[in-house]
Order: sequence, then C-alpha cells, then structure tokens
Amino acid sequence: MLDPKTLSALDTVLSGSPDRLFIHDSDGRCLYASPDGLRGVSAATGPTVGKTWGELGIPSELMESLDAAGQEANVTGVACVREVRVPTDDGARYFSCTAHRIGEPESGDTAVVCALRDITGPKRAQETAGRMERLFRALMDRLPDQIYFKDREHRFTHVNSAVLANMGVEHADDLGGRTDLDFVPEGYAQDYQAQEQTLFETGEPVVGSVERYDTDDGAVWTHVTKVPTRDAAGRVDGLIGINRDVTEFVETREALMRAEARYGALFEASNVAIGFADPAGRIIDVNPALCEMLGYAREELVEMSVMDVVHLEDREDLGRRYREVATGRARGTRSESRFVRKDGSTLWADRAGAAVQDEDGDLLGLMVVLTDITERKAVEEQLLEEQRLFHALMTGIPDAIYFKDRESRFLRANEATAREHGMQDPNDLVGKTDDDLVPEDRAHVLRAEEDRLLTTGELVTNIHEPMVRADHRHGWKHVTKAPVRDADGEIVGLIGINRDITELMEAQEELRESEERFRTLAEASFEGIGISDDDGILHVNDRFAEMLGYSAAELAGKRVPDLLAPESRARVREERTHGGYGPYEHLALRKDATTFPVEIRARNTVWKGRRARVTAIRDITERREAEAELAVRASNRQALFDAMPDLIYELDGDGVIQSVHGGRDTAMYLPREELLGKAARDVAPPAVAARVLEAIHAAMATGEVQIVEYELTIGEELHTRETHFVPMQEGPVAAITRDITERKQYERRLEERVRVRTEELNRELEDRVRAEQELSRSQRERTLLLRRILSAQEEERTRIARELHDQTGQALSSLLVSLRVLEDANTLDAVRRRVGELREATGDALERVRTLSFGLRPSSVDHFGLNVALSQDVDSLGAQLGVTAEFYADSEDGYGLSEDVEIAVYRVVHGALTNIVRHAEAKSISLIMRERNRRLHVLIEDDGVGFDPEKVMAGPVEERFGLLAMEERLQSVGGGLRVESTVGEGTTIYVEVPIAESESAQ
Repeated sequence: MLDPKTLSALDTVLSGSPDRLFIHDSDGRCLYASPDGLRGVSAATGPTVGKTWGELGIPSELMESLDAAGQEANVTGVACVREVRVPTDDGARYFSCTAHRIGEPESGDTAVVCALRDITGPKRAQETAGRMERLFRALMDRLPDQIYFKDREHRFTHVNSAVLANMGVEHADDLGGRTDLDFVPEGYAQDYQAQEQTLFETGEPVVGSVERYDTDDGAVWTHVTKVPTRDAAGRVDGLIGINRDVTEFVETREALMRAEARYGALFEASNVAIGFADPAGRIIDVNPALCEMLGYAREELVEMSVMDVVHLEDREDLGRRYREVATGRARGTRSESRFVRKDGSTLWADRAGAAVQDEDGDLLGLMVVLTDITERKAVEEQLLEEQRLFHALMTGIPDAIYFKDRESRFLRANEATAREHGMQDPNDLVGKTDDDLVPEDRAHVLRAEEDRLLTTGELVTNIHEPMVRADHRHGWKHVTKAPVRDADGEIVGLIGINRDITELMEAQEELRESEERFRTLAEASFEGIGISDDDGILHVNDRFAEMLGYSAAELAGKRVPDLLAPESRARVREERTHGGYGPYEHLALRKDATTFPVEIRARNTVWKGRRARVTAIRDITERREAEAELAVRASNRQALFDAMPDLIYELDGDGVIQSVHGGRDTAMYLPREELLGKAARDVAPPAVAARVLEAIHAAMATGEVQIVEYELTIGEELHTRETHFVPMQEGPVAAITRDITERKQYERRLEERVRVRTEELNRELEDRVRAEQELSRSQRERTLLLRRILSAQEEERTRIARELHDQTGQALSSLLVSLRVLEDANTLDAVRRRVGELREATGDALERVRTLSFGLRPSSVDHFGLNVALSQDVDSLGAQLGVTAEFYADSEDGYGLSEDVEIAVYRVVHGALTNIVRHAEAKSISLIMRERNRRLHVLIEDDGVGFDPEKVMAGPVEERFGLLAMEERLQSVGGGLRVESTVGEGTTIYVEVPIAESESAQ
C-alpha cells in the first residue's frame, strides 16, 4: 500500500506540521510514523515500523485513547476524534487524537491513519480563562464598587449587586434594556450618555473622572472609569464602567482644603538640574530637578561632597577639571560623565560647570548644570553592539553577502562572496563590477536587474540562478537583493544575499518523482490538499473540493486568487512570493461566494517536472468562533482589570501569588514580574505576611470577605493599604488591595482640624451662653420696663381723670351755676357782671384743657414742626434754670420725618431735657440737629455733674428706666441711642433716626 517513495513524500509534506501522523495495519502495528512523531511523547528510540502502541512506550492514557479511536474508526468507517489528558511532572499535557480508516474491509487491505496533535497550549488557555472567569465573577459579586456593562444604545446588559442596590432594583433582569433615563434625572442621564457617545466614537476611555450627583440627602461624589469593549473585529460594541463612591474622600479633602486655605507655600521648580558647590567641593545648594535626577533629598545632598555622587571611574577626571576651575586656570568645563544615584544606579550626564565669582573676581564656587543623557548612551552602546553583530553576521554566515553602490560597484563583501568569485580576500572585490567577474552576457542581465531595483526600489527575491560551486560542480543559488537608502530615504545602493540551494533543488526533483504516489495518500487526508503553480490549480483532493463547494474538475486550472476572499489575496500573494511555509490563516471563498477561515501550510515542490506549490488547508471556522468568544470575554475582563485603580491578586491557600492585575499608578512593594509565584512571606514583612495568611484561611473557611488594613514601607515612603480577601470557588482567593495612604492622611489632618474646631466651638458656646444670659437679663429688664410703662399709663389716666373731675369739671359746674343765676338777673348791670364772670371762668377752664392736651401731645410739633418745638423747649428750659441754652439745626425747613419718628425724637429729647432739669445741675445746655446719609443725628449736651453709665446700666433696672424707655422708643422706629458721661464732666446723648419712613412704622 505504501512504498518508500510515497513515505518519503509524506515526510516532506508533514515536516514542520504540528500534527504527528501514524498509519497502523489491522493488527495494530505501525506502518508509518511522521518525522519526530514520538518526540515529547515517548522516550523510545529506534525504528517505529512494525511496533504496536504498547511497544512504542507511549503513556498508557494516550495509548488507550489511540487504541479506542482506531478500533472505532476501523469498525464504523467514520472518523473518530478524542481528547486525552496525560499527567506529567509539571502538571499535565493534552492531546487530540483523530483516527480514520483507509481501504475497504472487502478488499482485506485496510489501515488506520491516526493524527495526534498536542493541544496543551489551548487547553491551558481554557483553564486560565476559566480561572479568570471565576476571578471576574468574584469581583463582580463582592467588590463594593458599582460595575456595569452597556451596549452602544446605552442600555445596561450586565451589572453587579452594587449597581442594583444603587438603582433600587431587586433583580438584574429588571435592568434589561433600560438606560440611565429610567433611574436618574434627565439632565444627569443626558450628560452620562453624551460622555459615553464620545467614548463610542473615539474609543478613548474615561479614566479618573470625579462627578457630582445631588440627592435629597446632599451631594454624592463618584470616581468614574469607563472603557470601551470591542467585538472580535476590534470594533467598539459597548463599554464597561466602574463607579466608586468617593464622597467621604472628597468631603475630607474639601474640609482639609478649607482648613488649609489660609496657608500656602511657594515651590520653585526648574526643568534643568542645577547645583552649587564651594571651592572645596562641598555641595551648598541644589534645585528639585537635581534632587529628582540623583534620587536624594535636598537635606542629604547639601551635607555631601561633589565626589560623593561622581562615579568611581570618573572621579579623577572630574577632580582635575574642578581644580582647573578652582585655581583659575579655566572659567568653565564640560564633559560627559557618570554619576551615581542614591539607589546605586549609574546616571550618564552632559555636565557643564562654570566658576561663580564675586565682584572682585574671587572664586565663590562652581555652578554645575546636568542633562541626563543615559538613554543616549544606551543607544550608542546598542549601535556598537549592532556593529559587532553585523561583523559576526558577515564573517560567520555561509551565505554570500555584499553591498554595491548605484554604479553596481562592490563596496563591501564577506568571505563567502569572495570564494564564489574565486578570490580569497573580500577586499579584492571592492571597486569591481560584475563585468569584471562574470561573462559579458550574464553581467548584462545582472546589471539590468540591479538598475531596475535602484530605479524602482522593488526587491529582487526568489530568483534561482545557476552557479559553479567551489568544488567546480554546477549548482543553483537563491538570490535576494534589496535597496539601501540614506537618511532622506533616497536609494544609494543595494545589498545582495546569495544562498547555495543545490541540495534543495535536487530534493525538489526527487519530490517530483513521488507526486503520483503522494496523490493517493492525499485523498485519504482529513485536510484539503491542493497543488498549484502560477497558472492555476493543478490538482486537489476530495476534501479540498468539498470545502470550497466545487468538484475537482471545476477546480482544475482555476486561479488561486479566485478561491480567496478579496481582503486575503495580498497576504497569500506575499506568502507565495516569499515561499512562506506557514502555518498562517486567511479567508477562503466558496463557490456560493461565502467565505470561511482556513489555516494554511504550504511547501514549494516539483510537480510533473515544473515548479509548483503544495498547500494543505484546514477549516478553522469553529476554532475562530471559539477563539473570538474567548477573546471578547478576555478583553472585557482585561478591560475591567486595567480600569481598576485597585491592585488585584489571585492567591492560593498558602498565599502564593498566581496573578496580578489592575492598580494603575499604585506603588508596588516589588515589581509585578517578581511577585508571580512567590508567597506572601517572601514579599512582605513577617507581621504583614502573617495577617495576610490568617485572612486567607479565614476567608476560605467561612466563605466571608475578610478585610485587613496594614502599613508597608515602599522606597522611603510609608503606605497604608486596605485589602479585601474574597473567597472564590475551587479554592483560590482574590485579594483586592487599595492604597488608602492619602485618605488616612486626610483623616488625621481632619481629626486635628476637628479638635481645633471643637475648641473654637467650645469658646463660641461659652460666648453664646454669656450672650444668652445677657439677653435673658435684657428680657427681664424689658418686662420690668413694660410693667413700668403700663403703670405710668394708668397713673397718667388717673391724673387726667382727676384733673378733668377736680378742675375742668368744677369749672364747667361753676359755669352752669352762673348761667342759671344769669337767667334770674333783672338788670343790665347784673347781666354784664355775670357775663364777665362767665368769661373769666370759661378762659380758666380752656387754659386748663390746653395744659392737659399739651401734656398728652405737644401741639407745637403739629403746628410749627420739630425744629421750632425743640427750639422753644430749649429756650424755655434755659429761662427756667437761668442757664445758657443753645439750639442749632442745619435745616430750617425740617427733615421730612414720618410722624411716628418725629414724635419719638421729640419725646426722647424732651425726656433728656427733663433729666437735665432734675439731675444735672448744669450751667449750659446745647442741642444740635444734623442730617448725614439720610439719617438725622441729634446731640444733647450739658456741663452738669455727670454720672457713670456702666455703673447705672449694671445697677438695678429701676434706676435706669428713663434710659431704657428712650432706647426702646428709638429702636421701635429704626433709630438708636448712645450715652457718654463722666462724673463731674457733664453728659452727652447721641440720637440717630432714619429720615425715610421706617419699616417699623409701616
């Protein structure tokens, strides 16, 4: 069934394939095994033909699976596929076993073809994906942050429990198809959707946005992160969002900012690293840029010498340069020197130093400016390394390598090129052209080929040319030529590489002779196999035709591009041009114009005496769909992890770190790559590691989230961390670590501010208690004053009633009696006498009524105005007391006061004048009225005995009823009263009232 040439052809096709192919006869003995078929599967060596699976020494699990698949395929005639897990020292390996029967049972000549593929990588990827899925679910279910997914229509597609609680929704299904418009005020929802629409259109994430949301209970601040999710084609199909409530943090920060708003500091920074040193070389000052460059604090550097930070190998040179400046032999120096950072790393810097002198020319010190050129030095070192590698390539590679200028003259060549032209020294080729080395007709062809390359820039590749080998045998060489360009992109020459492919061409000839035998085996293959050349399809197997929906006859002569999707034609053309073997993937085009993904492996061969290409294709539609689904899920998970500001560790029961995610800009105790595979005790201080292990065990035992707060020193800074240990299914624990250093600092500062504010509030409370006590005293005084006023009113009423009864009533009674007597008068003289008596009695009664009326309301205010009434009172008082009395008003026409304000001023001034009569013993009195800013100011002043206002106001209320009554009357019309007096020096009373009508009067 299988002759040696057929098997040799099969070896060629399967070389480099990920599949291992075995053919067994009906007795289970091996007829064929692909090259290296047992590598990595069995330790057995030697021939495999004629042996059973057991004799080949493969693992029992794999042997059982292969036997079972082969028996089932042999019995049913249908391909059988099985997957098997083989335990190993480092875990397990996975294999896919596919068996197919060739030959018919009736012929008695059958065999079983078994294809074995190592699928450990995809399986482990699936396990990793599963583990990541569990970690993802744990984060979604346990993380206090709100996590949600939305489609491009802003509809919620998936949320965690924190979102449900915030939205007031009990079940996630209740959110299906709903947007923010269903849960928050329209203004907020529109802002959210506008933000998300920008993300959909640009693909740019929203990171670190702090947004405010006003509720009935106050403002809520949220740290918002939104990143796009993408489908398998890379298109944005939605977003994932993470909202974190940072209200407490924002309020704490704002409280601290308000408390510290009175304080500030001016920090001067420079992008240039500058330092000053004294003549002895001691550092006396540095700027922040230099501190940052060297990794020292300013206080550390100013205590050091310049040489303390200079690299040991450069100290002698810099010391010499420094002394030249210090001794005046040079004004400045410049060099590229090495310095040592605080962490011990080396810094290359462009150093410029200049002398700093005083006005007399005496040296004060040296100013140094450093520019970091570490990266440039690294690039220079890389260039030197590349030169060394290029030299090694030119001298060590067996291929002939050469460079030519635009005139096709050799510029440089390696020894292999020299040997190809019969020379020993490559330098002998420099300046020569092909005209000097090969026949004229061949040189003309080569020059035309190179002129075309130098003009168009197109590569010359896959050219097979005849050659005479070093052993004088004729052979073939593979020629590749490419343009060499200068910095401006202009072609200045070419590079050529010639490779001896004589053995390859001979092998291709041998392969051509086995094509017919290969065709038979190809028909039994599980993959589509086709042979083609530049003109089209030469031959296909049935599986190839079946995949594309054609018959084999329809495919014969068909051009390869016609079987490719348009977007894949350039890729396949490039692979064919460069002789790529694959595997690679592209889209195939069926007869019905539909496309499907395939995996390609190809080899150049000789078919019926001409150059051809054999191609094996495999339909990977199902694999692509699975990979796309896994990629989308992995992308979403990775987007979530990348968006997380917290560090997320996956730990096993012993505290060994399995993976690290998230933690943008979070300071790490160790680099991430050094954390993987290490236990907590290996990477954290013992006390912290012990608490971590305790929390892990508690989380795994109880199923409850454990929270641990601890401190770590990272670099020279103390960081406070809070870690939530979340138990997950199947054992691992997710540790979500949040840096709360800043929050703790704010809390401590806020506590200090609270303490200070509490003390201030206590003092304010004491002041308020005193004020309330004073108010209470004032209220008591007002009550007494009110009682006194009511009593005075009653006394006034009694006095008026008494006067009306005793005086006015008697006068009217006398008038009545006189009128009756007048009736009896019988002479004119008697009548006249009685009328005279009646006139006197009536005048007396009228005067008493006027006196009583004036006491109730001064008529002079109504008739003549406030100015005249007060002027008359002052003059009357001066005449009554026999003292000097003065009155002055800056307006003769009055001040336009409302009636209630005018009466209040009159009563207060009249009361003040009454007090002067009763108590002052004054020799002079003055009253002044002025208008200022629409207010009337009245000044009543005497030079009497005076009194102590504070003593009177602190004494019994009965002794200051007069002052209290005056003050109350003025306050009722929007005015005020102020009294200044000194014992023995007189008294001054200030009255102030509004000129416009007061609100109290209204």
